Amino acid sequence: MNTMNQKRYINLLSNLYNNLSNVYLALKKTDKATEALHKAFEIRISYADTGIIETHDMLQQMLNLVNMLILAGDLELARLVLNQYDALVTDNEGYNTLDYGCCRLASGIIALKEGKPVEAEKNLLAAESIINTAMDTSDSDLASSDTAVSAFDNYVSKNNYLKSVYGYLNNLYARWHKPEKALEYKEKWLNAKNEQNKNITHRNA
Repeated sequence: MNTMNQKRYINLLSNLYNNLSNVYLALKKTDKATEALHKAFEIRISYADTGIIETHDMLQQMLNLVNMLILAGDLELARLVLNQYDALVTDNEGYNTLDYGCCRLASGIIALKEGKPVEAEKNLLAAESIINTAMDTSDSDLASSDTAVSAFDNYVSKNNYLKSVYGYLNNLYARWHKPEKALEYKEKWLNAKNEQNKNITHRNA
């Protein structure tokens, strides 16, 4: 089997276990869901030399699942999946990446919805710092013509996450009766939104 076919097969097999995990979550079988998620990522790790980890398919799917569970109000399952996502990110990427910033963002959102303002603030501020650092890295990449397209796409993605951080911090401080901080993050959110609109115009030009 050549490398391209091998990567395709590994992707399909890993995604199969990820989808199986989603089924178990829907059935409220959390132990089996966790087991399937581990298996899905173990497959990718076993074939790391093929570059399969670098696709981040699994991480993106897990993050999407966390967001879906948060929106559905199933915070217990959301935290379960997030803990697995967090462990995989820190084990394979470290603490200074966009993926880890997304971990902190999701943790902050869950804490906010659970009525834990101190925990929410801690995680959301950490997310702001980490994602800002990741965006600074993208700014450096953007200066290189060889990576301009991919770096720009990454920058847009990170700006979207940062806008979410600002929105939730504004919500937190407004509910926590800290009007000055709420106003500060409302302005940051508006600036990020304007930047997002400029990016859309740039892409369509």
